[in-house]
Amino acid sequence: EFRRVLFRSAGLFMNSGVEEVTLPAGVTVLTAQMFSGAVNLKKLTVLGNLTTTFTTYYPGYSTESYRSYGTFYGNELLEEIVFAGSTTSLGANLFRGMHTSVPTTITFKGDVGSIGYYAFNAFDGLKSVTFEGDVATLDYSTFEACETIENVDFNGDVGLVNYRALYGAENLKEVNFNGALNQVSYYAFYNCHSLEKVTFKGKVGTFGMGTAQGQRFSTGPTYMGYHIFTNCRSLESVTFEQDVDTIGACAFFNCRGLVELNFFGDISRIDPYAFAFDTTLESVDFNNVFTLGDYAFYNDAALERVTYENILTYGSYVFAETSLKAYELPEDYTIGNVFDSEGLFYNSNLESFVLPKGVTAVPNYFFAGCANLANVTVLGELVEVGEQAFYGTAITDFTLGDSLEAVDRAALAGSPITEVEV
Repeated sequence: EFRRVLFRSAGLFMNSGVEEVTLPAGVTVLTAQMFSGAVNLKKLTVLGNLTTTFTTYYPGYSTESYRSYGTFYGNELLEEIVFAGSTTSLGANLFRGMHTSVPTTITFKGDVGSIGYYAFNAFDGLKSVTFEGDVATLDYSTFEACETIENVDFNGDVGLVNYRALYGAENLKEVNFNGALNQVSYYAFYNCHSLEKVTFKGKVGTFGMGTAQGQRFSTGPTYMGYHIFTNCRSLESVTFEQDVDTIGACAFFNCRGLVELNFFGDISRIDPYAFAFDTTLESVDFNNVFTLGDYAFYNDAALERVTYENILTYGSYVFAETSLKAYELPEDYTIGNVFDSEGLFYNSNLESFVLPKGVTAVPNYFFAGCANLANVTVLGELVEVGEQAFYGTAITDFTLGDSLEAVDRAALAGSPITEVEV
């Protein structure tokens, strides 16, 4: 109890000459300005289970103020911090604005309950963070603007990576989620321009769920799905080794270095524009996908190969403006009207195509702009051909079967049709 009281004292090591500090198991709190001005401090080890941390807060003050008045102010030689036990709550702004002149690594060996907002915000000198146990919550802007951080490893399960958690971490190169991941909120890794590789080894819940600015939704999951990894221009490889619930809208939008995308588990839903404008993406491997949303791979100009076990539902313009030369719809796939899956292959490089028996309508703009498409085999009985469905293709002959009831406006316009058989 003496140690508990002793280490609650604010500024305990303030302006001291200590180089290494080990806090015993009885210490449960890090106090405000505890190590402020300890300019020679190189290593801190916390052996016990922390319940909370405190950072002096001055209303209205900026990141520079936290740099000047924070718990670790002036610890420019700090190389390593180890939290050996569990951490119930790592307080907001704890390392905010900190500067070190040497690369700093931080390791959490036990479980972490919550990491508060701005906890590592603008930490100049932070190189890597490793979480060996489970993490319940990474709150909003936790690592935002940490321009020196290169690696973050989550070796346990993660509950929530919240809004802007690593936004603008300019030198972040690799992120590994080695356990299950429940939710990732929007803008979590936005503008991480050096990020090269992301691996999800455990089951993934939802991309694009979470809370904004510390607000808590009382009605359960609220869809927030956009821009999780948007503008991660160096991202080359993304691997999901187990099942994924939902990948939210624009989750990997404009990742112009993305080449490889692997899904080894099943996916419930990929939402609109999830991988749109990833202009270097060449191949995608799926198992089972229940819903592939509108424009999911729109304008992925290098995309040539997509493999899958089964896809139940396609949205509109999913593979529009890609380089797909061949693709097979599931044998049991059905399209019953011209508004389903509109423009699915719009302006792609398809050369031939087989419409399964369950397709009774060719949707609007379905093959429009497919200039290399010369042969389409219809296994079932078509009832309707939608507007501009074959516009600008290379088809030279077309057979109107007995079942056909309607051919909509400009369905075959711009194609070198020389023969129509009725």
